[in-house]
Amino acid sequence: MRKICCILSALCFWLVFPAQALSGGDIYLGELGGIGERPPTPKGECIVGNETRLSTLFAMYSPLGVGGRSPMPPNSTQPGDQDTARLLFAIPQKTVFAAADHLSNIYLIAADNSLEKYDSTGIRVARYTNNRLGRAAYADVSNPLKILLWFADFQTVVILDRTLNEMGQLQLSEAGFPAVRCVALAQDGNIWIYDDAGFRLLKITASGAILMESQPMNLVFPRRLVATCIRDNGEMVFLSDPEQGISTFDQYGYLRRTFPDLKTSQFEVTGDWLVFIDGGVLRFEHLSRFQSLKIALPTAAEGAIWASGRLIFVQKRDNLEVWTYRLL
Repeated sequence: MRKICCILSALCFWLVFPAQALSGGDIYLGELGGIGERPPTPKGECIVGNETRLSTLFAMYSPLGVGGRSPMPPNSTQPGDQDTARLLFAIPQKTVFAAADHLSNIYLIAADNSLEKYDSTGIRVARYTNNRLGRAAYADVSNPLKILLWFADFQTVVILDRTLNEMGQLQLSEAGFPAVRCVALAQDGNIWIYDDAGFRLLKITASGAILMESQPMNLVFPRRLVATCIRDNGEMVFLSDPEQGISTFDQYGYLRRTFPDLKTSQFEVTGDWLVFIDGGVLRFEHLSRFQSLKIALPTAAEGAIWASGRLIFVQKRDNLEVWTYRLL
């Protein structure tokens, strides 16, 4: 009997809203159960699961909803449930930095100053150590075939291959850049740096030759720019200042726009989304659509917490927990 009711309801829906159903357009289920055109979403707001399409209408007649889950209520403003994050495994290691590439390989800088690579199941497959350059501060793993390891104390960039064998070094102070705050790997294999002495974002070769440079940032920002993170997604270059927000540049180093409300020291670029930790949530920002998503972090960290790719890393005592997440 229930199946018959569902079929009749579906037929009525197609008869009443043929244009929307055939075109795949959005159909809105109002707060009181009415059906009509979806009202416009306020600028800057996008809530996971607040758009209800035809498949969700059928799910409303099932106690389990879509895929066995009760559908989220329309216009819900809550971030993702706790079960949007799932613990995969724990690595018995104290870490000072963790990241993942697009192949789900995991890279961490251990407390003993080594860079370790793990596969997607948590098995260590490679290790690199260099104690002559001070503390390793950061690793750019956006290209799994070419890893950039940054030693800030000695202003040195080390390039590693996929097995963490050293391919080359660049001492930035000897190349004419004595005050570099942060570095990143460019999509074309070159290197982005922020030169704090010249107030410029620069793209340089592996030998230190300048390819591109921005205008002086001290002429653009009201205060001195304190760059903490650079990311290159192949189309735009993103630079963050924890106090003045995230700025975007084109591939020639020209400043395009600044988002002063996006204040963070570290972030990732996943597709068209900026991803960063904001308090107790993982925050997603789409800069061209002005959309924002949030999901709750899985647990409180006792040390540090990082988000990279589709993984969240949580330091708990002597173990690094590796979580994955999905958006509802």
